Formats: sequence, C-alpha cells, structure tokens
Amino acid sequence: MNTQNNRVRAVLQLNSLHNRGLHRPLLSLVFMLVTLAGFSQSNRLETQQGLLNSVASYDADIRQSILTASQYPQLLTQLQNARENTRSSFEGLINSFGQRKQGWFYELTRFPDLMYTLATSPSGLNRDAIDQLVPGSDERLHEAAWNLYRHHRDDVIQADNLNQQATNQFDKLIEPLDSDSQTAFRQLLRYPDALLLLTQNIDLTTQLGNQYAANANDLNGQLTSLHDSLAVQHEREVATYKKQIDADPEAGQELKQAANSFARTNGYLLPTGAYAGGMMRANPYSYWFGYPYWYGSPLWYPGAYWGGFGMSYGLGGFGLYGYGFPSLAFNSWFFNRGYYAYPHLYHRAGSYFNQVAAANRFVPANRGFVRAAQPHFGTFSGSSMNSGGARIGTVAGSSRSYAPRGGFNSYGGGGFRGGYSGGGGFHGGGEFHGGGGRH
Repeated sequence: MNTQNNRVRAVLQLNSLHNRGLHRPLLSLVFMLVTLAGFSQSNRLETQQGLLNSVASYDADIRQSILTASQYPQLLTQLQNARENTRSSFEGLINSFGQRKQGWFYELTRFPDLMYTLATSPSGLNRDAIDQLVPGSDERLHEAAWNLYRHHRDDVIQADNLNQQATNQFDKLIEPLDSDSQTAFRQLLRYPDALLLLTQNIDLTTQLGNQYAANANDLNGQLTSLHDSLAVQHEREVATYKKQIDADPEAGQELKQAANSFARTNGYLLPTGAYAGGMMRANPYSYWFGYPYWYGSPLWYPGAYWGGFGMSYGLGGFGLYGYGFPSLAFNSWFFNRGYYAYPHLYHRAGSYFNQVAAANRFVPANRGFVRAAQPHFGTFSGSSMNSGGARIGTVAGSSRSYAPRGGFNSYGGGGFRGGYSGGGGFHGGGEFHGGGGRH
C-alpha cells in the first residue's frame, strides 16, 4: 500500500513538472528519486546475526524491551499493519501541501500532546496564546504550531484523530499482556527505530523470541558482550576520525558546511538551537506517521543530526550522542557529488581511509564511510562487508589517489564526471513539493 502511495505521489510530481515544461530526462530522474525515497523507511535485514548486531547496539534497558517484545510476533505484525494504515492515511491528508507545510505536520507529530492541545483549543487564539502552548523555544515548532492552528486547524484535528485511533488500537493490543511486557512495548513506542527493527523483520524476530525463551541468560550474555565489543570499536574509530578532523581546523569547518549542504540537498529539517546529551533522543518522529518521506536516509531523532549526520542508518543506538561518525548517506552524497567543494575534508578523509585500511579496521562504526570512500581511495580483496559489519578484506591496491590540498586533477582510475555517479538515491527528493495543490 505504501509503495503504491509513493508511486501515486511520483506521478503527481511528474505532472507538476511537466506542466512547467521540464524535459523527460529530468522527469525520469524525479520518478527514480521519489520511488527510492519510498523505500527509505525500511529496516529489513537478511540474517539472524545482522539482527543480533542491531539489537546489541542499543543500551541494556532497550535491549531487554526488544527481547521481551520479540516473544509476541503476532502482536508485532498487528502493530505493523496498524502503522501502515495510519501512515498511509496521514500521507493522504497532507500530500497536496508543499513540502515546507508537510514538514510542519511531521514536526507536530513529534509532539502528540501539543497536537492534541491545538486540535482541542478554541478557534481565534492569537499568536502569543499559541506560543505559550508550545514546549521549548524551537522556532520551527512555534512556526508550525501557529501556522497550522491558524490556517489548517481542521487538518490538525484529522491528524490528531489518526494518532488517537492508533494509540487506542495499541492500548487494546497490549492490554492482555502482563505488566512487564506492556512496559516493554510502551518503551519501544518511544524508540520507533527499535520497534521497526522488530516489525519489519518478523521472521528473524520470531527466531530471536524463541532463542530468548529457550535460554534468556545465554542470549543476554551474548548481546552484552557484543554490545561492549561494538562500543569499543565505535569509540576507537570515532576518536581516530575526530583526531583527523581536529588536526585540520579547515577540514572541520568544511565538515560543518558539507553537513548543511547535505541537509539542504536531501530536504532534512535541521534542528534549531542546542541539542546535547540525552536531548538527542527526545521527541522522535512518530512511529505511526514516520519521518518525512523525502528524506534520503532514516532520521528518526532530529536532535541527533549534528551528532552524526544520521548515524542511526544501519546501526541502532550508536552515534546518537556526542561526536558522531558520518553515515552511509552523508558519505555517499559527499563522495559522489559534493567532495570537490571541500578539499581539506577530502584530504582528511583520504588520510583516515589509508590509516584504517592499513590496519584492516573495518567495523560497524566506519562502515558507511568505507563503502562510500572505497571507489576513491582503494580496492579490496576478500569478502565484502556483511550486515554485521565484518572486516571486508585487505587493501589490494589503489584505484584512485586522494588529491593533495588545493586540487582534484588526479584520480588514477578515472575522474569525477559530475552529477550522480552511483549512490544518487540518497538525494532523497529534497526539492519536491508534495504536489503543490493546497497552500
């Protein structure tokens, strides 16, 4: 159903672009990007070890909730069906608005209490009264609340009704469970990426639940050891990467500039103000509604963006606090489209790649970087990286040498051809405007 909705949306975009006289090659690209964006909220895995690695990346309390919930695969399937129905209805409600306005609705879904308050408040309140209802000082949230209350209150009421219906259905589904299991599901609802990990891999989840029921202590011990190992690897690689960036202030400045450009290109709604510590996991996008469909890669926790440019892509809990490691999505954009504008950052990327390649340190923390950087800095022998982030082999040679500061004229195995050279799907349709029917 969701795929069909995205295709319908793609057709609407094509009609809009056609009416403005754009050419067929661009229309084909638009269709491809919108279609790819429709699959970006998937978190499907192929192996049980891949699921264990993903589960292990979360903290102990979340891991316990995941294991508890894994024993109820039928309930998880019902939750997934309820989510797909709710998300489809929500997208149908807002898909004729421009992207900016759709972004306001997505922002409001992160604060369901505020959405309920706006839906049930009397009409005619002034801006000051609405501002007093909004928690915090995020300018975008205040803007969203005021504009949607003032001009689209009926749509806010419908969105709130969808949220209430989904919440009521959730409560009914977990009502027969014991108190500990209910608590586990309620916690996972606050971690939509973790809950989707289970619902979108239901066969693997069933195996996980059976394994937990058969020997809970052994499985917990295995996940704890794996978590500690992944944490050590992650911290080591983040420290190494940070050292590389700190050694070159110009590269650090270019990293910030590149992050802004990446966000604009992919249509990300950047947080305003300071986000630090535990705040980074606060107020995720709603499990029921999802994050904005035009995002080129998953970003459930907007406050985590500056921590790691969407590090949650492919690796659960790591990279959401403090100094993060750029994601596969960011690196794919950087190496396939944006690197030529940031010579110092590109030079440091080459230094880091050579360092980890020489030591054969290919781990989950730097997986996205290695995959995107490999065509530029080296080729490998041995097996390719699997879903668990295993070592991908040793350096067999260099297909492209990273450029010295100030120039990008030598690539060894071929030059930059411009535009999209692989990985283009991470563009995510950032420039699209949802059909443009209503304003």
